[in-house]
Amino acid sequence: MQLSIKEAAEFVGKGQQYVRVGLQTGRLKFGTAIPKFKDEKDEQARRRAGKHNWDYDIQRIQVEKVRWDNIRRVFKNEIWRNLK
Repeated sequence: MQLSIKEAAEFVGKGQQYVRVGLQTGRLKFGTAIPKFKDEKDEQARRRAGKHNWDYDIQRIQVEKVRWDNIRRVFKNEIWRNLK
């Protein structure tokens, strides 16, 4: 099942811009951002238009996996902190 930017942002507890930029730069691994521009002239148009020149592919299962990995990491850190 595919998610929108808004749904993915709500799922991970971040803003929509955070998700868009994270996908565009490749820092978020639960989806991909595909630019619609093809040459330098189109790239300049993309900078002016912002989010409207990107297509996003965000799979719910990948977002859930990232979310649970983060939860596991937090609990693991808490357990280690409490053992000290």
